[in-house]
Parts: sequence; C-alpha cells; structure tokens
Amino acid sequence: MENMKVFIVIAILCFCCKISIAQHKKQSKQSKKNPFEMVHVSDCVTTKLYNFIASTGQSTENAGLYIYHLLGQDKYNNYQFVEGIYSFRLRGPDFLLYYFIYTKKDGIQIIKNYSLEGLLKQVLSFFARNETSFSERNKIRYIEVMIHNLDKRYDVLGNSEDA
Repeated sequence: MENMKVFIVIAILCFCCKISIAQHKKQSKQSKKNPFEMVHVSDCVTTKLYNFIASTGQSTENAGLYIYHLLGQDKYNNYQFVEGIYSFRLRGPDFLLYYFIYTKKDGIQIIKNYSLEGLLKQVLSFFARNETSFSERNKIRYIEVMIHNLDKRYDVLGNSEDA
C-alpha cells in the first residue's frame, strides 16, 4: 500500500512537470515571433491596395506593403485575414497609412477620404451594414485606433493646428 502512494505521488509530479515544460515551450515560441509579421492576404487584395496607392501619386515600384488588422497588431499569431478594418502602407518611414475594410459580404472597401468626417462616415456605414459582426467595445476600439493614427497623419502632412 505504501508503494502505491509513492507511485501516485511520483506520477502526479511527472504530470505537473510535463505541463510546466509544455507551457514554457509555448511562451518561448510566442516571444520569438517575427516583429515584421503581418496579415496574409491574397494577390488580388494586394493588387487592389497597390493600385490605390499608385492612384495617390506614390511610386509603388520595389516597395512592399505592411498590412495589419487594427485590433490584432499585438496578439500572437493573429495574422489571419478575417472580417474587420485593416491598415496598410508601403514599407518605409515616409509613407502614409491607409485603411481598408473587409467583409465577406462586401469584399474589400478602401477608405478614400481621410478627413475626420469622411473617415467616420465610411466606418459608421460599415458598422451599420454589419451590425452583428462586432461588439460595441470593438467598434470603439477601431475608432480609437483610427483617430489616433489620423492625428499622426496630420502631423506628418503638416496640417496640425497648435492649440
């Protein structure tokens, strides 16, 4: 009977060690993620984004794209192309940030008006057409991120007003 108790204690300890090692491996994988990782989109989507940027007068020759889901930038392995709002820009420090909205129903919709009113109209229209797709909290988070980035955009363009 005494040997059985010792065996059970040793088995429990081995099981706990195995779980601990598995969690450590998972954490070290997360800490080694690629900092340049971005959302993986089809060539068709990439072509639409390049064409839009080219229509703004910027050269897209030999320039890659950064594409990120606005609410998924800090989450490990959250680079799936799902419904939502995305930012995109050419690689390099001097390129402007743009947005597109993706839904299965409407496909890709690139936001073209970056005035505050234009941006909000397009996003609110998107939310109205897709009422059940996002929680109120996520809607607020999308708008918070976009407004923050819009403020940076105006600083870069020299259109900011000093208070």
